[in-house]
Amino acid sequence: MMVPLAITFLQDSSKARTPDAALYDELIRKTNAMKAFVADYRVHVPGEEHEKSIRILYRAPGEMRIDIPEVGGFAVRDGVFDVSASPPGGTAMTAHALIGDFEHDRRVRLAEIVGAELPAAAKEWEASLDCGVILTLDVSPSRSDDKDDFQFQAGYDCRRTAILTWLESWKAREDVRYDGEDHLTLATPHGAHLRLSTRTGFIDRIEKEVHGEKLSFDLVSLDLDPKFDANAFDAASPPKGAKDLSGPLSSKLQESVIHAHRAAIFQYVSLHVGDKSLSWDPETREHVRRILDRLYSDVFATLNADELASSRKAIEELGSAARERYKKLAPSDAVARGHLDEQYEARRKTIVDQSDKKLRSMYSDMAISERTVPDAALRSGLQEIDHQVFDETFDRTVQAPLLRAFDDAVSSAKAGG
Repeated sequence: MMVPLAITFLQDSSKARTPDAALYDELIRKTNAMKAFVADYRVHVPGEEHEKSIRILYRAPGEMRIDIPEVGGFAVRDGVFDVSASPPGGTAMTAHALIGDFEHDRRVRLAEIVGAELPAAAKEWEASLDCGVILTLDVSPSRSDDKDDFQFQAGYDCRRTAILTWLESWKAREDVRYDGEDHLTLATPHGAHLRLSTRTGFIDRIEKEVHGEKLSFDLVSLDLDPKFDANAFDAASPPKGAKDLSGPLSSKLQESVIHAHRAAIFQYVSLHVGDKSLSWDPETREHVRRILDRLYSDVFATLNADELASSRKAIEELGSAARERYKKLAPSDAVARGHLDEQYEARRKTIVDQSDKKLRSMYSDMAISERTVPDAALRSGLQEIDHQVFDETFDRTVQAPLLRAFDDAVSSAKAGG
């Protein structure tokens, strides 16, 4: 059964053709109240013989599935993610990751951290958690050319404020305009045009001209009262010979959670500095510094636990091998022992270089966006604090312990221990 989701317009259509916040608030309220939906999209890519289709199924509060025929599917059930894909010309893969408990526990921990440093914020951050799935449409510049990449993604959030997350991002933008009475539109820097229905809250068309031809992405049907069978949200069976990528998926999802929580801190500071309820003074800067320090300390301990354990084991094995090599040298053979010392100094430098490379890689995509913190001066100040704390915490919790373990192992080997 197809049921229209009507929205009452809260502004005079004769006024400026820019939507106000009340429209988005009403759309968010209405769409958050949805019990279920099935959305079918059709994608036309110039140069490809057949159009693609995408089907998105949702059942409140915690189930979502995204299916792309002949490619694969992505399902979320109560915080458990399952992926099964066999893209044409690509490698078949499957993955299973539990992220719900991690998201919930990190949200609780974040509330404790913020509340301890900013007591006035405690009540706001300790609000009851509303865990469930969210739907995101990522629009990002292609890394290979001047095009845009579009991708639906299902997520899981315990402080979700909008199931259709683009409603919040559109609300924060100043370049959205009306397109007739029933649609809003915005353009990306690369010339793609996105259209959002003011009746349903769904993005119902994306259009982009590519080499004189149009790429289109259209919502062809939306069922807001679907009837699901018992297996509608079950994980798809893995393709034959599929590569298990559960570990990488779990790590990626955990990183996404941390990025979201970090952004929430910056948004909170931005909002309350903007409304003058929080002063951006040295005291507040120090509180923000300590919040980030505790956040990153927990992050590095959690996300790098297996890697650190593996590195420590490798250092223990290196120490055992070094002990045997030093034993074979006479204490008076300064030249040979000096050469061996140089080899282990080089190994130590390799650990430092690898750690620095990992650090740069981890921080490469952590720029604070203008949408997160609109004020340029505040954004710059937060970025400076964030980068410094990130570096310091990484050194204290990851690099320094490994170097101490390495130095102890080599020193013990030299002493014959």
